[in-house]
Amino acid sequence: MNKDNKVFIAFIFGLLLMLIFIPNVSAGNKIWEFDKFHNIYAEYGSWECKVYKDNRCPSEMSWQGDRIELVFRKLRNQENLPNTLEFNFDVVYLLQRPKLKILAGKYGGDLSVVENNLIINRHGVYSVDIPKELFQGNGKNVVVMKGKNINVGAGHSTHTLVIERTSLEK
Repeated sequence: MNKDNKVFIAFIFGLLLMLIFIPNVSAGNKIWEFDKFHNIYAEYGSWECKVYKDNRCPSEMSWQGDRIELVFRKLRNQENLPNTLEFNFDVVYLLQRPKLKILAGKYGGDLSVVENNLIINRHGVYSVDIPKELFQGNGKNVVVMKGKNINVGAGHSTHTLVIERTSLEK
């Protein structure tokens, strides 16, 4: 085997290692991910999504409501997490340009505003930084997405904003 073949084989081996290990490193950054959204009101009946349970909850902000609450259990190894966590959500449908207020904190406690006027003007993933000190390490926490200019009530448009997936990452 000549030198060129050895270099080529080493290159291919290196690429294979990257394909195997790089996705595992990035997957380790997720604290939680939630994608069990549904659009039939009778099947969820609440704006609260329990990330730690297998429940369905609304994916939309529309005439039925203007808020989605993501409740999750304590953060494990909170002292080892970076000071800022990243909350991500994927917008898959958009009828108008709503503004969102994002709040976070201890479930049942006072919540802090982490983003006051996030303008949603395209499909795709949006990210908001949340200081980890807003969450408690030994109890339930919540991230609330509140539509500021969503028309709620009978006679208004359906599906003003539809979310497909959310996550909290390091």
